[in-house]
Amino acid sequence: TLTADGRWAFSGGGDGLVKIWDLEEHSVKWTIADYSGEVIVLALTIDGKRLVVGAGNKVVIWNIDARKVEAEYDIPEGWVRTVAVAAEGQRVVAGVDNKVYVWNLKTGEPERILADQRWVYAVALTLDGQRVISGTEDGTLRVWNLDVGTAQPTATGHSGGVRAIASTTDGR
Repeated sequence: TLTADGRWAFSGGGDGLVKIWDLEEHSVKWTIADYSGEVIVLALTIDGKRLVVGAGNKVVIWNIDARKVEAEYDIPEGWVRTVAVAAEGQRVVAGVDNKVYVWNLKTGEPERILADQRWVYAVALTLDGQRVISGTEDGTLRVWNLDVGTAQPTATGHSGGVRAIASTTDGR
């Protein structure tokens, strides 16, 4: 994960560490976390102020400037496989086993748990933060309306699992 100005990079490793790298000086500036298990996924808010960490059964929101945890969400069952942050900064989502968890970043409160039919390997939010797209082990994409918590008709096309999703900046 990289900041918009290209100065800082964030990495998570199998050693359970999250490191912040200064790309101009080619060095690690600090280590912000030490998790008991491997760090699976990272996402950065568009303003570069918060880092979302998926490690084991936790989603953790770090305030980068303060170097402290703003919120920590324990998942009662399963492992975090993917996370995404809405461009407008209001929501964070995580794919955990066959569910998509949605939290409000402003309040820290959970908003929804969406039950998919297969294991979720990838998630993305639309630019307006109103829909989440999930990609599953069977090659299916689902678009979820977050206002009502329902999925629109599914799309298929991959012969294997969907491992990555990106949404367009124009919302189409």
